[in-house]
Amino acid sequence: MTPPAFFDQGIRFTVSMPNHALLAREDLEWLSRLQERAAGLTDIQRHALVMMRRGAEFTNRMFRDEFPMDSRDARREPGGLVQRELAVADGERGGRTYRIAGQLIDPSPPDHARTVLSLLQAEPADVNRLTGATGLSKRQVRYALRKLREAGDVEILTGGRGQTTLYGVRRDGRLFN
Repeated sequence: MTPPAFFDQGIRFTVSMPNHALLAREDLEWLSRLQERAAGLTDIQRHALVMMRRGAEFTNRMFRDEFPMDSRDARREPGGLVQRELAVADGERGGRTYRIAGQLIDPSPPDHARTVLSLLQAEPADVNRLTGATGLSKRQVRYALRKLREAGDVEILTGGRGQTTLYGVRRDGRLFN
């Protein structure tokens, strides 16, 4: 990680530590388990990967906003994660979204997915309704929904991306195990 910068100005001593260099011990341990694939990542890539691990998805614009940089770097940094198979890119130029590679996704806590699924079995709902009804964060709800969709238990009924997307249990009656 980027070391802190020290500034001795005679009457004042300042330490500057970049935000992207601050990661929790748990996150650093997770990154170390990725071994060779994570070797040589930039601090920004490590921080972005940890954020993706927690459910974040990035467009190039969102990447530039989160980690101030020019548009060329905002393509190169997440592109490096894709090259190492740590992230995947969906979509085309201008609408490309980066998210963590499926094999790196931590299992969703079963209680979260079960809670979300039980609400959806009663009636379709959007992320805001599920967040309010479960007490989970939006990120936790989105993560559980993604896992349920990947398992084939939940589908998008209306909408596409965003807060107003309506989710429901698959019509063929397949249930969560």
